[in-house]
Amino acid sequence: MPDQIQFVAAAAQHHSVILQLQRDYFAWIMHHIESDLGIRPKDLLGMTVDAYVQQMQAELCVHTPPEHWFYLIRHGDQFIGNGGMRRLPNGDFEIKRVYLQSAWRGKGIAAKLLRDLIQQARQQDARRICLDTGPFMHAAQSLYRHLGFQPCAAYPGSEVPAILAPHWMFMQLDCSVG
Repeated sequence: MPDQIQFVAAAAQHHSVILQLQRDYFAWIMHHIESDLGIRPKDLLGMTVDAYVQQMQAELCVHTPPEHWFYLIRHGDQFIGNGGMRRLPNGDFEIKRVYLQSAWRGKGIAAKLLRDLIQQARQQDARRICLDTGPFMHAAQSLYRHLGFQPCAAYPGSEVPAILAPHWMFMQLDCSVG
């Protein structure tokens, strides 16, 4: 399956696709945050999920390599997910918004995207790649461990709100190894 997948650099012409994928991604996350942690989306974000997605969506297309990468995942003519990476102020990199529609999970697609992102960070002489993951993202956590990520403390530049941090998992990959 991963051989039939393309990673397309997000651009302004993908606005509506990015918006829909981010709505799906944040609706999924917020559902779990509310049901698992009892925190309402509006209390967490200070606005509706849709307003939040609209606000941050524009940022995904304006940042470019080598500081930021954001890809849409395409199978044929269908966009099925997204994911990216950004450089943190301290020079480390951070994996962001890796999401696949539920029908496409478990097929090796996220692993392929993550390997590509890790390679791109290493080409930029990354010392460390960080990420954060929710307590309900068990399959993602397993994949991150398989790729060499290890649990770590919250890292500088993380966007995880303080109210979620005690429940969230932070992970890192030491790029000086392997």
